[in-house]
Amino acid sequence: MGLSYELDFRIVDDPSLAALLLKPPEERSAEESLRMDRWIMGSFRTWQNGYYLNLKEVLDEELWSGQEAFLSDSLRRNDELRIYYQTNSDYFSDSFTEYLDRLLEEKE
Repeated sequence: MGLSYELDFRIVDDPSLAALLLKPPEERSAEESLRMDRWIMGSFRTWQNGYYLNLKEVLDEELWSGQEAFLSDSLRRNDELRIYYQTNSDYFSDSFTEYLDRLLEEKE
């Protein structure tokens, strides 16, 4: 399982998604904002699935450590991801939100 690889390949395969990710939020149309919202939610769902696979020891620790580093770095560097998570944390499991909160605290 490649976790975020599928999300990355979507960017490679779809130039309009790459352009959307680079576009400032205030310049997006309603359609683009919805598309971005779904892409971010899909990213968090993918990370949440990886988190649980790691907890259940189904996912190789080395694979998870790389994904964890990417997730932590993404939350730290990307205001839009961080704000999205903080605004929508009710959509995720309690243990995953506690985990993300710890990651955010470590980076402050």
